[in-house]
Amino acid sequence: MKPQEFDFDDVDREMLRVLDEYRSYRFAAGPITLSEGYLQLIANEERHPDNQTGADKSWVQRGRAAFRRVHRSVG
Repeated sequence: MKPQEFDFDDVDREMLRVLDEYRSYRFAAGPITLSEGYLQLIANEERHPDNQTGADKSWVQRGRAAFRRVHRSVG
């Protein structure tokens, strides 16, 4: 029995569809309040040199391509 071909583009489209649907939900709980500690952690990450405009982020695409190659070869 041949394993089913896995199409990551289909997965990406489905994930975006689910997220779009989720965004349309309205929750009665109200807004979420973030703690000062959490906001400080976010600020620290945003100040990191790798997260600055102009920083080389090409590793993200290379990592994603490598992830897909590995999972295509399995099976």
